[in-house]
Amino acid sequence: MINQTIPLTDNYEATLTTYVLDQVLDETRKLPAVVIFPGGGYGMVSPREGEPIACAFMNASYHAFVVKYRVSPHGYPAPVLDGLKALEIIVEHADEWHIDLSRIFFIGSSAGGHLAALMALYHTNPTFLSDLPQPLIKPKGLILNYPVITSGEYAHQGSFHNLLVHHPELRDKFSLEKHIHPDFPPTFVWHTVEDELVPIENTLLLLNALRKNNVIFEAHLYSYGPHGLSLANESVSNSKSYIVPHVQGWIDLCIEWTKGLK
Repeated sequence: MINQTIPLTDNYEATLTTYVLDQVLDETRKLPAVVIFPGGGYGMVSPREGEPIACAFMNASYHAFVVKYRVSPHGYPAPVLDGLKALEIIVEHADEWHIDLSRIFFIGSSAGGHLAALMALYHTNPTFLSDLPQPLIKPKGLILNYPVITSGEYAHQGSFHNLLVHHPELRDKFSLEKHIHPDFPPTFVWHTVEDELVPIENTLLLLNALRKNNVIFEAHLYSYGPHGLSLANESVSNSKSYIVPHVQGWIDLCIEWTKGLK
């Protein structure tokens, strides 16, 4: 494995960590890849939602990349700029790392789900953030784990405060369920009904918007489990409340879904 941490900013405040499967770099085969945006309410970047998910996808023969983006007090546009820089590096090294650029998936958890969806929206509709550099990659699909989506009634207030600290006027624009369009990428999403931090209505609003725009999606709504489960197993937490066997199957369902996308 080629495992390295590449700075996205001069002081390493934002980084791209690579998990490249070097044993398959045989000059002939290219593999799909996932670009992972961990959560943390735009106030921190959760390690539990980065490397463990990367390793799960590596086991399924995907290259993986984890983006540690800038958070509070930076606010928008710093997280998006960091995501764009990460994608630029991935594209620059695509031949060297044998990446199939036609099969890149964005993954986001919680507030990282908002960032991943924001990046996907931007990369399928560049006019959405027309003041930023043009996108480099259109994602094949989007994977959202208990995502922050809406800035309305069911918003996770801390995420929007941290993200829009310098641009409160963008709050309505960054309520992403309002901006889904027919070219939005196929989406896999899961959430727990018991989630008290990011209400399940975030996902329900997203699903309604995807349906209205005829976007391919798959959704799994689990009866119980707290927010921030990640893989929901011992690799991410020693706490019994975060080890939920019924939820652990989401990763296999997700990988199967990505491999089935035409």
